[in-house]
Amino acid sequence: MNYFNALLKRILIAGVILLNFFYPFDAVTSVESVNWEKLAQTSDKLQFIDTESIKYKKGILSFLTRLDEVTPENNETTFAKPYLLQVDCDKRLFKNNDSDWQSSRGNKFMTDIVINSCSY
Repeated sequence: MNYFNALLKRILIAGVILLNFFYPFDAVTSVESVNWEKLAQTSDKLQFIDTESIKYKKGILSFLTRLDEVTPENNETTFAKPYLLQVDCDKRLFKNNDSDWQSSRGNKFMTDIVINSCSY
């Protein structure tokens, strides 16, 4: 009986390992099924926010976002991978992943993203 239990346990472990090998969990894949809402738009760019990922910590708004590019000639959209964006709503500054804090002054598209994201 102990041999049968040990064999069954090994088969289950091997099955879980094989299942993970053929169907690996990918955070980006799970992100694609979340709630994307449009933040800003130009003729060739669309910026989206994942409203399920919004977090506030010490006055800083952070969320997953993605920038999709649109080819104006045929309206074809290229979907981008999501990335983390942080916004200081009081100072109107933003920061991508590992970059330094930046102002959106002079960049209407980025200013729209900062203002619209701070409304959540």
